[in-house]
Amino acid sequence: MQEVVFLTAIYCWLIGSSNYELYADLSDKMINVISRFCDIQHVYSIDEAFLQLNGYTTRWQHLPKISGDL
Repeated sequence: MQEVVFLTAIYCWLIGSSNYELYADLSDKMINVISRFCDIQHVYSIDEAFLQLNGYTTRWQHLPKISGDL
């Protein structure tokens, strides 16, 4: 236990328990947000998604606004 405390102090680690229900809820909310910006998406895992952006090149000029909305 002393070794964990020592390493935590040196590397500024924070050790805590996971809250998978909260993580899943936040993941669902994020997927809902990105689905507003792209019709074709593949949810790969709870914290990864891929978007098909073919044909969206004209929207790149609006990227600063979109990122601000996110």
